Amino acid sequence: MDEDRNIIVVDIMGTPDECRFTYKGLPVSKEMAREFYRKTSWYSDTEKEKKENRHEWKENVKSPPPALPKGYLKLISEMYQSFCNELTGKRWFDAASLKDILSEMKDMNNQ
Repeated sequence: MDEDRNIIVVDIMGTPDECRFTYKGLPVSKEMAREFYRKTSWYSDTEKEKKENRHEWKENVKSPPPALPKGYLKLISEMYQSFCNELTGKRWFDAASLKDILSEMKDMNNQ
């Protein structure tokens, strides 16, 4: 609301997670982690429980999600850092180019 209590619409550039950016068809967001988890038995169990027990599925999934592999977790972190560097045109973080990071993540996803 503005100073006179009128409703106004405000928007922001957003973060990779809010806007679901992509680069050459690759997600530049937490979607990268989701892609990893979709290949796990934890995800299959979770989806099954959601279908069978729509309101109580969380209580019925007994196993925790597996940890992201350290190398993959590092790349996701670097992806966010590189995105910030490239979006602002300033080197805030010591990260490789977004293109190189995403290429490495794509290779890791295809293994």
